[in-house]
Amino acid sequence: MKVLFISPPYPKDKIFRKSMKSLGAVLPPLGIAYIAAMLEKDGHKVKIIDGPAWATVFGYGFDDLEKDVQEFNPDVVSISASTSTNNIGVELLNVSF
Repeated sequence: MKVLFISPPYPKDKIFRKSMKSLGAVLPPLGIAYIAAMLEKDGHKVKIIDGPAWATVFGYGFDDLEKDVQEFNPDVVSISASTSTNNIGVELLNVSF
């Protein structure tokens, strides 16, 4: 089975207040990575899209995400969002790839 984990793209400047932007950090989605590792161990093909990091470093956005989802063509999609990215996670739920 092909499983895709998405942490929606959200630029760092939208997550942190302007006064904290230089202090804030975009951390890797370790929980997703642990689950993905177990699925890989069981023989599944797994891909993780770390949207916040990719958006901050590469300017990754919804057009890029749509392309990546279509190319990977997953059987299962998991979307992860925190309080600060909840609105973009809900927006992602309404997109049909």
